[in-house]
Amino acid sequence: MRKSYEQSVSEESPKNQDVFEVKLWGFTVHRKKEETRRSIIKMLMVPAVRNYQDDLTASKWTPYGQLMKSVLEDSPNYQDIKDGLININNKIQEVFISEKAKLLSGAQTTSYVEDIDFQLTRDNNPSELLRNLEIYIKENGRIANIEYAGTGTQNAIIIGILELVLKNRSSGFKIFVIEEPEVFIHPHGIRYLGSLIKNIPSDDNTQVLISTHSLSLVANFEPKEIIRVNKENGRTIIKQNSSISTTHFKRFIHQDNAEIFFSDRILFVEGSTEKQLFCNLDKVTKIDNNNPDSENCNFDRINLGIIKLDSVDAIVRYIKIAKSFDIDYLALVDKDFLNHFSCKTLCSEIGLTYQTTNIPQLIADLKSKNIIVNSRGEIEDIFTDQEIANISGENIAKINSFKLSHPNKTSKAFEKIFKAGKPEYAIKIADYYFQNNGIISPLDDIIRKIYKNDIGNISI
Repeated sequence: MRKSYEQSVSEESPKNQDVFEVKLWGFTVHRKKEETRRSIIKMLMVPAVRNYQDDLTASKWTPYGQLMKSVLEDSPNYQDIKDGLININNKIQEVFISEKAKLLSGAQTTSYVEDIDFQLTRDNNPSELLRNLEIYIKENGRIANIEYAGTGTQNAIIIGILELVLKNRSSGFKIFVIEEPEVFIHPHGIRYLGSLIKNIPSDDNTQVLISTHSLSLVANFEPKEIIRVNKENGRTIIKQNSSISTTHFKRFIHQDNAEIFFSDRILFVEGSTEKQLFCNLDKVTKIDNNNPDSENCNFDRINLGIIKLDSVDAIVRYIKIAKSFDIDYLALVDKDFLNHFSCKTLCSEIGLTYQTTNIPQLIADLKSKNIIVNSRGEIEDIFTDQEIANISGENIAKINSFKLSHPNKTSKAFEKIFKAGKPEYAIKIADYYFQNNGIISPLDDIIRKIYKNDIGNISI
């Protein structure tokens, strides 16, 4: 089925229509046609599924075809082109004159045909030539038909040409709608395309709306330019926030964590160890631990994103972003966070009283605000010495000696035990539970409760 392009008014109105008539309660109001057309919003929509054979055909039904037709017919060279077309047609008649006579001789005998004419276009109309107009592009010094270009290149050209279509339309206000502009385009191209899209509304009367699932593209925009769309109880809910400073936003949001805007819930974790463990062990944790046939707690199934803070200092900033877009969140922090200045700042942000005289109460208060404190220390402290021995192949005595040399930083001991950095040993730990699917990981209960959103019963 052919694609359709939405427009607010038809471009096919009769040329002799000088007046636009509107009747209100029986009274007729007259306005100039051009004035009326300029006052109506023009919208051009670029669908997600794009095909140059449809989108860049010179048919009068497509926006591209309308643009090419208007450019040609408004050109001062139009009459020269028309005269040249007539001359070419006359030469064609001369070439086929003898064959024409033979055809007519036979035709007059059987069907009384009086004459036969050959024309390159209907009614010798030069605009009809545009139907055969093809696009060639030059890439890496080679010129080729757009048919042979990559799908991503075709998409970018379609968007660019249709942008020109919109700019050439006379209207008081224009809307350019692009569905999934990132389709088939590699990440660098997506970011470049994002910068081009941002520059489209170069005047005050043009607005660009895009729908996207690209992290690279979202990270390219300012917070006030992002609209989060969600479904709640059968209704479409949108959320936009312009109160976050662009500097603050750009410092923390990048293509690796922009999935925050596509998530129904977010789990904030301190570092790469937690990121690797939770992003992998959810696949081997059963929703019902008493049922071996139960589905796993795949966080992707419930649109739960896991965002690495990189530094616990950033937790307040990330929570502000989540709250400003109404995204539910849960944060998992190490015990030493309680003595960090960021904890005091966070308490002020979420409406808690910061104090260290009663640590259990502070932990309980933070939990009430979806901030889970690992009372054992670091995520590494949840694993027993025997479990680490099974995974690493080291003996328990050696493991204990490493841990004793780093009494407050088990992660440092793990780096020596596994002879690897945090992401690497986290991957090794996750692989162990994948390969030994019957063995329950110490994060099993925590993952299950996160999946079920049973935050009140999480205990570490």
